[in-house]
Amino acid sequence: MSRVRIYELAKEAGMASKVLADKLIELGYDVKGHSSTVDDETALKIRTEVLQGSHSELVEKRIESDEKG
Repeated sequence: MSRVRIYELAKEAGMASKVLADKLIELGYDVKGHSSTVDDETALKIRTEVLQGSHSELVEKRIESDEKG
């Protein structure tokens, strides 16, 4: 089983690695920082639950800012 670094997941999502690491810590994931690793199963869970939610939040914020501007 391979391991994935948090900063690699952040890069995939187009977000800062520290932001993702802090969010994962807040959600109770066992990570210490952006260079921590997670197993494939956890990486998949992060991609589907955390990163897709972040992506939709970013899209909503961009739409709101475009409507204001």
